[in-house]
Amino acid sequence: MAFYSVLGFLRPAIFIFLIPIYLAELTEAEYGMYGLMMDFAMLSTIFMSLKINTAMLTNYYDYVDDEVKVQKYLSSVYTFSLVFGVFMVLISLFIGPSLFRLADPTEEMLFYPYGITVVLFTLFTELNLNYIVYLKNKKNIIRYSVVLLTQIISVVILQVLLIVVFDRGLQGALEGVVIGNIMVTAVVLFFERKIITFSLDWSMIKSSLKFSIPLIPYLVIYWFLTRSGKTFLSRETDLDTVGIYNLLITLAGLVIFGVEAIINAIRPFLFEAFKRADKNDNKQISLLTRLIINIPLFIVPCLILIGTNFSYFTSKNSYYKIDQYIAFACFVMFVFVWSRLFYQQLVFTKKSTWVTGLSFIVFIALMISFNILIPKFQIWGVLQATLIANVLMAILFFFAAQKVLKVNYNFGEIIGIPFIVFSFLFLLKYTFESNEWSLSSFGVTQFFLITFTIIAFNWNVITDYKKIFGKSIS
Repeated sequence: MAFYSVLGFLRPAIFIFLIPIYLAELTEAEYGMYGLMMDFAMLSTIFMSLKINTAMLTNYYDYVDDEVKVQKYLSSVYTFSLVFGVFMVLISLFIGPSLFRLADPTEEMLFYPYGITVVLFTLFTELNLNYIVYLKNKKNIIRYSVVLLTQIISVVILQVLLIVVFDRGLQGALEGVVIGNIMVTAVVLFFERKIITFSLDWSMIKSSLKFSIPLIPYLVIYWFLTRSGKTFLSRETDLDTVGIYNLLITLAGLVIFGVEAIINAIRPFLFEAFKRADKNDNKQISLLTRLIINIPLFIVPCLILIGTNFSYFTSKNSYYKIDQYIAFACFVMFVFVWSRLFYQQLVFTKKSTWVTGLSFIVFIALMISFNILIPKFQIWGVLQATLIANVLMAILFFFAAQKVLKVNYNFGEIIGIPFIVFSFLFLLKYTFESNEWSLSSFGVTQFFLITFTIIAFNWNVITDYKKIFGKSIS
């Protein structure tokens, strides 16, 4: 499970590894536009194939005992994604320019060539995801590794070539992700030469769509909660400011990558513990939830160290502004960790409709906060609005989750430790600012003190983690 988690982390993290290239070769406005295009891509993926690949997570096991049916299911879902995706690309040719003008009245965001390139990227991304989920379910670690490493390596190399060598700027960055995913599709077609079929099993398709379509409202709301900040900011300020915010939220977003990676790795252990929750067997739940909290917490001082010393990564002075935001941005992202923890209880109890309903309440709060705070405070406004939404989501998810599955959390561990850590962090920041000491020095100081504090709080549980995961491996 840890191996899948690492590869799953590297897949979205490649765009973070490429940050030095983006900052060196793209203007602040181009980098801001690139962030907006990637947000548009994430929204487009929801509709490109009706997220039918999400059904592969569960429906695959309906046929797992019959290899012929498994192959039929794979080819049916894959072919449906391809045909429906091509149809959506054709539709976008007609409605895409109008949607872009609606989203950006200044017409700096161009559907041609940027938007259509992103649409093609989402087509191949969603297509490939069907096969990636299939390989993970099948536990075919060799092919899974080949497919993901092809995507990671090709996107990195192509973006470097197109941005740096061929000097294609923003368009080169977008072309790199498209061509990289086309190469993954070629690998898939090499492995599964009969994956495209002219005789789809429509009962399998309908069954999958019954699972995936009800998720679409939640996925749209989730996009607004996690990705829409740049879009709202672009309507109130210039693209240079959007570029600075894009860098800030890309770095702080590693906190989210961290919690997703650890949850993906330990979910089987956590769900097994949830099954025993009514037997007062709380030790394993305590250890696992503590892990979910502390891995992202360990990432925080590292990100603040980088964000307050960004002069070592780029010579563009405008990006140095992130030093004043990075600590608060990491806290905003960390609050989302609690939501992801309580979300696991709702998933375990199959309360997907509850998730959508509660997320809609949070969505309303976010939209109101965006419209009030962003015009007045710009980047601070986005962060403050996101914090309000994340706190509300954590509270709502907690009470809903406890209603359907009572878990006796150790709140001293999952809330008390982060509270102490962030209180110490902001006290340090206040001390440095009030004495007019440099934020660069603050970044270095907090890295050592905060990291030591987190280690001290968790020193006594390291052997317990070895027992849990060592037993499962043996």
